[in-house]
Amino acid sequence: MRAFLISVALVACGGNNDSGGNCKLGNVCEDYPTGDLAAHEKDCKALTGVWSKGSCPSGNLLGTCLTPDQQTRRYYGGGDNAFTPATAAASCEHEFHGTWTAK
Repeated sequence: MRAFLISVALVACGGNNDSGGNCKLGNVCEDYPTGDLAAHEKDCKALTGVWSKGSCPSGNLLGTCLTPDQQTRRYYGGGDNAFTPATAAASCEHEFHGTWTAK
């Protein structure tokens, strides 16, 4: 019984960022693991983004950008207006003055 309860607790804790959320805008997704999630969700929807609970998805990931304010942005390829590795890196480094990490 004890092992069962521990298993249930681990499943309930789940993967990364279960208590946070993310905002997907086209081929970019931003993780919000902490902070005022209600405000982040409102801002996301105001920009016609899609808000979801948990971390950004990992499919078609080109790389990540860590902005100076420690915000993680994930860039994706595939689909309409998709990023390439070069355009994603340029967006991160020049538009957001972040640190680019290719997948």
